[in-house]
Amino acid sequence: AADTASGIGAYAINQGTLAASSNYAIAYTSGTLTVGVRDITVTAENKSRKYGNANPALTWTVGGDSLVNGDTLTGALATTATTATGVGTYAITQGSVTNTNYAIAFTPGSLTIAKREITVIADNKSRKFGEPNVLTYSVGAQGLYGSDSLTTAPTLTTTALQSSNVGNYTITASAAVATSNYTITAYIPGTLTITASDIVVTPSVETNDNRPPPMAWSKYAIAYPKVTLTITARDITVVAASLTRKYVVNNPAGTYTLSGDGRQDTDKLATVSSLTRAQSSGVGGYKLSASGAAAWSNYNVTAYTPETLTMVQSAQPSMVVFPAEPPRSENKRIKTTALD
Repeated sequence: AADTASGIGAYAINQGTLAASSNYAIAYTSGTLTVGVRDITVTAENKSRKYGNANPALTWTVGGDSLVNGDTLTGALATTATTATGVGTYAITQGSVTNTNYAIAFTPGSLTIAKREITVIADNKSRKFGEPNVLTYSVGAQGLYGSDSLTTAPTLTTTALQSSNVGNYTITASAAVATSNYTITAYIPGTLTITASDIVVTPSVETNDNRPPPMAWSKYAIAYPKVTLTITARDITVVAASLTRKYVVNNPAGTYTLSGDGRQDTDKLATVSSLTRAQSSGVGGYKLSASGAAAWSNYNVTAYTPETLTMVQSAQPSMVVFPAEPPRSENKRIKTTALD
């Protein structure tokens, strides 16, 4: 039996409870109830979005006899526009919207794609004094879609030159060109910050950690790396001094001089070699070889330079007998050898 919720189709109309008095005999012929589709209108609602954005949800309204019994339409409206579709107006069609119990009279809608709003931003930059300017830009607001780029990059300018002093300088952007899918709504300036250039003052010898810093312009930042002064032992040479004595006279005290780098101030050798020579040596020249000198740790004895002991004739008579020469312990550090 058909009721209000029955779908379209033909339904038998039976005698049901129809009856007559006992005076009658009823011969009943069945009828047919035909349930036809319900006429409705479906109108796609107009939509809009910006270029590059996703399509909004596509919706509709129902008119005509309207939907009954809690019925709904299935399916979705359709449009050919995608996120990459350029600015323009595009139809919203019925797509797959349906319900078999309804006859739909569809009214399409339209999807309007508007220009995407962007801003051109001069990026903030910083550099050291004396370096060249390197200016860049970025695109803000809704930004560029996908792999899109500006048709013409903006002109970026600043009053700062390579020689400009430390400080902040405005960077301006202008004259950018975008495709027809975009509208440039604003140019946003940036700031170029010039900081002091780093310089390093390296002393050849550091002698005072508390020295006052040298003067510098504000465009430079001075760094003081520490260097090390290494003091090494001073190289000296011990030179035996030339001596002269008469035959059979005691050897004079040995003397020396220092050569090479020489001694500093009043420094002396820690131990000093002395002259030694047999008193019985005959007239002639003898090599004086210095050895055994010891210096403080600030000195390095690198060589000994020999000189000559010259023995001359004595004015005494030739028959003089000399007593034995007593030993002299103080003369152990200098040795003499006959000159070749």
